[in-house]
Amino acid sequence: MEEDGKDKFHERFINLFGFFMFGFTEYVIFAALLTGSQDILANTQIPTTVTILFADGPFLLLSLVCPYFISTLSPLARITGTVICFIFGILVVALARNMWWKLTGLSVTSVGYFFVEAGLLPLTAFYSEKTVFAFSGGTGFGLVGTVYYTVLTTSACVSPRDTLLSAVWLPLIYPAVFYFMDKKLSPSTDHAPYTPLSHTPYSTSGAPDTTPEESLTGVEKLHIVKSLFVYATTFFLGVAGQYLALGGAVTTLAFPEGTSGDFAPRDQFVYYATSFAVGEMVGRSYGFLAMCWKHGSRLITSHLWLFALLIWINVLFLFFASWYRFLPSVWIVVAISFFIGLTAGALYCNAFSLSGKDNVSAVRREFSRAFLVGAFASGLVVGSSLGAVMEYVMRAHCLEITDGRYCITREMKMSNDTLCWKPKHAF
Repeated sequence: MEEDGKDKFHERFINLFGFFMFGFTEYVIFAALLTGSQDILANTQIPTTVTILFADGPFLLLSLVCPYFISTLSPLARITGTVICFIFGILVVALARNMWWKLTGLSVTSVGYFFVEAGLLPLTAFYSEKTVFAFSGGTGFGLVGTVYYTVLTTSACVSPRDTLLSAVWLPLIYPAVFYFMDKKLSPSTDHAPYTPLSHTPYSTSGAPDTTPEESLTGVEKLHIVKSLFVYATTFFLGVAGQYLALGGAVTTLAFPEGTSGDFAPRDQFVYYATSFAVGEMVGRSYGFLAMCWKHGSRLITSHLWLFALLIWINVLFLFFASWYRFLPSVWIVVAISFFIGLTAGALYCNAFSLSGKDNVSAVRREFSRAFLVGAFASGLVVGSSLGAVMEYVMRAHCLEITDGRYCITREMKMSNDTLCWKPKHAF
């Protein structure tokens, strides 16, 4: 019995660690590419949010359609798709010289995000509910990607291209971790008892069992969608607000060196993104930490509208700050970026941890979480699209009332020079 208990503990730890690494690796890659958006667009008039649109457009399209069919793909197929898309996408972004090829590389990584968010995250339905918090916590710690890119391109004087190439091996973490995870999946019993089945939803080989736990009909899927409509809409609005702020508001808030230390406009955006990532890490990880506390469930709320409201209040503040240019220092924007990230992270954690929680069926929970990914992707793309318009309007207005040197956090040169690396090292 003691050995059996140790085996079960080992399995639980490996599963939690596996989902943590799934989310962590995805967001290290995403954060590095997002932080490097100003370098990717150097010497162009292309709005900052275009990089986000290319990085998440395919993710959105797939997330709106494929949740209805994703269960037909085995976990192993989802892992394989993730690895191929991430490695190929990073190589294209780093090595291509043509701007549109770089944007194409971002689109390929977007398909990788889909395989993780809509393919691997919903698998938490077949494990302990703690795996949801583990995945969310992993995405929060994806802050490492932002810090890694920032430190290497500023303090270590490494070019953006070489920085991305040094991370091309990261997708191999997925098959490595998946190899050690428990692949004999069975429905989680955290919510309600169930009658043991004579089969499991997936076989130990990673392929779907020929006799799944149950098959949802089209009517049942439609019923789940209707029950989640208000929930998903609130989630969508919150996500749209956070990316509108990051891609369309803070990018037009650059400050003279006297109020921002020795940071050039390009470096100011990097610090905005880093501050946002730190806040998002705390917000997404608090559920992972709370699950270790006996009463940690009290920290989870279904009132997602509170998070969405706080995000939009800050978006409006940044809009007026950019329009009237009344902020005296870059550090105020850094602080607001942190708070938006904190709120957005908590929104993500609460949304996925509660999605499908009341369903006894693991298959229903899997579909609920896959469907909610569509709301997340929609908010990301819509917020980025609005951000492109906002950035253009804010910059045009700034050029009318100032000399234009601090209207955007981007250097309009052949490359974005940091304090140490020079144009010859650029993308």
